Amino acid sequence: GYNNPQAQHEEMTYSWNNHRNNNHCFSNRPHPNTTTVISFRRIQPKDRTQIQALHEEWFPVEYQDEFYDDLCWHQKMCHSGHDLYTMVATIPKKMNKNLHGDNKNDDDDHDDDHDNDNNDPSDEQIIACLVGCVLSAHKLNASSRELLVPSYPHRHSKLFYIMTLGTVTEYRHLGLASQLVQQVADRVIGRDVELGTLYLHVITLNEAAIRFYENKLGFWRVQEIQDYYTIDGEHYNCYLYAKYFHGNRGHLGVFKVMTRWISSLWTSLSYLVKSRSYYR
Repeated sequence: GYNNPQAQHEEMTYSWNNHRNNNHCFSNRPHPNTTTVISFRRIQPKDRTQIQALHEEWFPVEYQDEFYDDLCWHQKMCHSGHDLYTMVATIPKKMNKNLHGDNKNDDDDHDDDHDNDNNDPSDEQIIACLVGCVLSAHKLNASSRELLVPSYPHRHSKLFYIMTLGTVTEYRHLGLASQLVQQVADRVIGRDVELGTLYLHVITLNEAAIRFYENKLGFWRVQEIQDYYTIDGEHYNCYLYAKYFHGNRGHLGVFKVMTRWISSLWTSLSYLVKSRSYYR
């Protein structure tokens, strides 16, 4: 479940120099000569201000204060009361200031060290965040249920919905968003065979997100939904994206599955041929 202590906090070490040596060029990102430790944990009440600021920066949709209150204080979805799954990637704020070249006097450093010992979330900068929840298939409308979990009610009675996913600009292209999604797949979906679908909505104008979900994470574009978002009084379409698990084929027929498999195989073979030609 979401309250598994082992799933609430985990650390990974991240070497910025490794990414510089892999021909990645990110001019806006700090490049220290040290290893940065990125921590993963659930959202906590003291994250309230950061979470709202990041969501307002990342997404054009306006969320009410009640959404942030229930998210940060109760881990609940406002109105429906569904339990929320949350995970953030953080770095110490002191480390972030050092990465950007800010200087502080010795007294300030001493105070920061004391605060960090208390593990106060306000001393951490959130650099990526995922919010989602498990939904019962019967909560979907009939058309969506037929597309995403056609085996219901015999199998796959639940789905995982990604509500929001974002990364701070200067920390993008480091695999943080992919890691957050993978944690959902491993810790939530992987432990429940009834969870047959991971799905989300993306506004059709967000080309970067579309490329990320399709090319990086292998999501399927299921359908386009008219007027899904209302932003500043204007209506915008969205794409419904999904990824399937535990034998669920969702909207896919055998033909589509085979087509993607053949395309992937062809891409791999083409890469091998080019590599061999290069090294001759």
